[in-house]
Amino acid sequence: GPHRITDVQLENARKTLRKYLGRKKEFLIKVHATWAMTRKPDGTKMGQGKGSIHHFVARVPAGRAMFHVPAMNPFDTFGVVSPTYRAFKVIAGKLPNATRFRSQNNLFPMDRIDLIQKQKAEMEKQVRADAANYWLNRKLPGAFRPT
Repeated sequence: GPHRITDVQLENARKTLRKYLGRKKEFLIKVHATWAMTRKPDGTKMGQGKGSIHHFVARVPAGRAMFHVPAMNPFDTFGVVSPTYRAFKVIAGKLPNATRFRSQNNLFPMDRIDLIQKQKAEMEKQVRADAANYWLNRKLPGAFRPT
């Protein structure tokens, strides 16, 4: 099932990100601790109803992106560990589940648009040729095909 990350752990992660990124850089926390966890007082006997709310947790399934830094360029520091990566390593140590850092590169080479269009046209042409060859060369059950 999903991992439970407490509101305190999320707040510590937010403080760590703010410490490493500074005041100007923006980031998103994409999970929120909205699931209430109840607990009975110590020394209470069984029964007597449900306990009161003790803390809140975020239910995070495996593979969910929890933090997002939209204006991060992975190419800004060559050979030096970026503060953003360092922050995520520190946060990973504070969370109860196994974490993985995923970098998404949305940089689009605008000066090579003609080359990209040509490559796309060649790929579509190849796909059409493959589809035509499939229909020509498929083996029908019970049909006679000279070899």
